[in-house]
Amino acid sequence: MTSDLSGIDDVLAHLGFQERRTTGSTVRKERRRVPRTPFPTLQRIALWDGVIAPQEADYFRVTCRDLSRAGFSFLFPRRPDFWELVAELRTFRETLYLAAEVCYMVEVLPSSAGEVVPVNFLEEKHLARGSLEGGRPAFLVGCRFLRRIRTRKVRR
Repeated sequence: MTSDLSGIDDVLAHLGFQERRTTGSTVRKERRRVPRTPFPTLQRIALWDGVIAPQEADYFRVTCRDLSRAGFSFLFPRRPDFWELVAELRTFRETLYLAAEVCYMVEVLPSSAGEVVPVNFLEEKHLARGSLEGGRPAFLVGCRFLRRIRTRKVRR
């Protein structure tokens, strides 16, 4: 299968995406093949059956964490019970719909400063309080883009 992600570079540019270039020893080396950038915005997703594009009413808001040409991550209030979705990425110029698949999920405790800490790294005192500087437990969900969706019907 050839991925059709045409237009994603234009949309990423409109969203303010800039490929991070790390220099010096003070910045942690990026291990991913495709660099990502922080993307703390509200966007919308819809669960997808892999065939029919979701209807407008199927979309709901999520808080995104980061974005790259290969995928994105977002916070979800509970353990996701889905593996495929459509991401709606909006700019003031256009809206891009991208089919995506969930690649990983980890339970985290967000802080009021916008950082997330995996629950398994926390001390018991933070878990007992259920928060880290005001955050509520959530799942960080990482997704890989599959292709752009242009029509109401999508074929695999």
